[in-house]
Amino acid sequence: MRAGAIELPALEFKSDRETLTTAATELTVSERVKSDRMQLRFTVDSLSDLYVGQAVRIDLEWTSDLPASALRSLRINPNFFSHDDIQIVIPRSTEEEKSQMGLPIGGRRVIARRQINPEQPKELGTVQLPIYVRFLEAGIYTLDDLSLECSIVDQASGDFARYAAHFNNGLFEEVDTFEKYERHYTTSKPIEISVLELPKEEQSALFSGLFEPVRFELSLSNEAIELGQILEVRIEVTSDSPHGMLDLPPLNLQPSLRAHFLVDSEIGRLWHERGTHFKTRLRTLSSRLNAFPALRFQVFDPDTGRYVWKETDPQALKISSRDGINYIALNNFEGAQVPLVDFNEGIWYNRDRSMINSLLHTIHSLLNDYFWLFLATGPMAFFSLRPLAKEWRQQALDPIYKKRARAYAQFKKLPEGTEPKWQAFLNFLAAYFDAKGGAWTASDTRAALEEANVDSQIIAKIEAIHISKDKTVFSQNEEATEISELNATARRVRVAFAKTALTLMILLTLLPNETVAASWSEAESAFASALATPVGSRQASAFYTKSALLFEAVAQTSDDAASAFYNAGNAWFQANKLGRAITAYRNAARIRPFDEALLDNLTVARALTLNKVSEGRSILKRTPSSWLRVVTIVMSFCFWGMMLLCTRYELRRWRLLSYASAIALTLSAVILGMRLSSSCIEGVIITDSVEARKGPAYAYAPAFVQALHDGLEFKLIEERGAWMQIELTDGRRCWIPQSQASRLPAL
Repeated sequence: MRAGAIELPALEFKSDRETLTTAATELTVSERVKSDRMQLRFTVDSLSDLYVGQAVRIDLEWTSDLPASALRSLRINPNFFSHDDIQIVIPRSTEEEKSQMGLPIGGRRVIARRQINPEQPKELGTVQLPIYVRFLEAGIYTLDDLSLECSIVDQASGDFARYAAHFNNGLFEEVDTFEKYERHYTTSKPIEISVLELPKEEQSALFSGLFEPVRFELSLSNEAIELGQILEVRIEVTSDSPHGMLDLPPLNLQPSLRAHFLVDSEIGRLWHERGTHFKTRLRTLSSRLNAFPALRFQVFDPDTGRYVWKETDPQALKISSRDGINYIALNNFEGAQVPLVDFNEGIWYNRDRSMINSLLHTIHSLLNDYFWLFLATGPMAFFSLRPLAKEWRQQALDPIYKKRARAYAQFKKLPEGTEPKWQAFLNFLAAYFDAKGGAWTASDTRAALEEANVDSQIIAKIEAIHISKDKTVFSQNEEATEISELNATARRVRVAFAKTALTLMILLTLLPNETVAASWSEAESAFASALATPVGSRQASAFYTKSALLFEAVAQTSDDAASAFYNAGNAWFQANKLGRAITAYRNAARIRPFDEALLDNLTVARALTLNKVSEGRSILKRTPSSWLRVVTIVMSFCFWGMMLLCTRYELRRWRLLSYASAIALTLSAVILGMRLSSSCIEGVIITDSVEARKGPAYAYAPAFVQALHDGLEFKLIEERGAWMQIELTDGRRCWIPQSQASRLPAL
């Protein structure tokens, strides 16, 4: 335990018959000395822009002119070999066997490269060992304790053996107690490395953890296979990083595979000199493919500080149907979907204090304390003000209607057969045909009445009255003229005008919309082009995407928006964009909730989503409120119709039917009220994956161990800047960037 002269005292051993005593012994323990015949260097390949998870190469070089057979008990224990946040990989040696040498380092037994000086073959020479280091956390790391210590015996014996997997040389042997030796050591300068955090903004759950330069090559075990059979896929990854530091994210996260294959969770790994061979198995779920789709992997480019996507080429593949079946749903297989597990670290976001919450609490208390008063005030105010409000609104929105209504009201107030009645009648006609009453002539009167389909005899009589009145005004003749039937004629004019306006409106809606027709045709053409392109290729995906976008644009202007959204959903589904497909299908379902084909497509798209989240919404919350409104309107018409029939006939059967319709109306109104009270904006994840956070920033911890994937549906709770708080269907909440999801109103 210490250097210098040490005396080992006599030791005494007793038995029941005798005592044995050893002789005292003096030992000399020498201090270790820094050798001038050994040099040690640790050299870092690159210290610029090193990121978390990026492999960096550190080269160890040990040079000595000491006899190799005299070296014993080598010790190299750098501190970074035992650091929890540092991963060490020493690659498999590919040197010629005569250049290999066993080396103990950091508690490991590895194979290094030994270069021998031909002029001094018994000397150790130069030993080289590449060490790959990967840092798991950001920060500044100091690699110290870079020292090498070994014993040098006086009498070297034997050869520097290389047998037994190169580990049976003297470097692994402890010095014999009775041998004379010295401890020599040498050191290397400490190394300081700064490690940067990877940017979170563009990082995908498909991030492979790999860094440029890296290359992916894909190959298949078969080019023709039957539906439901197993297909073996091999992916060769070539990288500057060693085999032990290469990995792939689970292939079941690949959007292009999700709708067509069930991916084995196990991935085999085989070493090769330039990287790693990955091998896995997939079960075919769809016979629609004529090519194995391209796989996408996100890698990081440390030179630019940005993420890039690497893509494999599609491979020729033919999948034949089995027993007339062309498709197997992903959710038929236990464990194919990924349940979300809460992430236990980190804290949730802070809530802001809001005056609106205080105001809402006060209003809530008042409504509860005076419930019946407010309940009675509503219908009383509604029925009292509704006729007046409707009239005021119509007059405020339509100045022409206001002018006509006032002219007709003035006309109706005057008694039949009087002179003012005639003048009011002319003003009424002029108002309905947008002319000035003072310039209204007898020919104008005839034209107006003919347009209103008034009887010809009445037209002639009214025209005669008009001519007679004109003579009275412009001459001295005061011939008396009977004025009658003006009220009936005015009513005929109002009815005719209303019919004309309705006819014009119908004709306008029936006019062909050339822009919509052209866009629909373009969308169909893009979809047809995609069908003619190999499935899974980039060209097919581009055509499907174009078709979907065109159909969605058509849906905003077309009178058949449900069909346009339905087609858009099909195009997104074919492009493997499950989130956008579900969004389009749900928009179509708001209009056609009973379309079986639409509901089947929506079910298939939801079955392929990777995240498995239990459905916490009731049937009421899943029912479209638009159709509840329709049902309520129909029930209202039935109720008031039954009331009219009861008034007209006063029969018992009509009274019973009115009671039944009143109950149905009340029930539908209650259900609609409950549905509207729980209505909110909903949305769907539309990117391949997004890391959910516990607050509205990347600095917050993840909310779940797994990422949220394409097609996961949610309810929007709150928005803050570029972030939105969402609630999953099982009630759990988290935050995601707004750009990662699409919104749609609640059903």
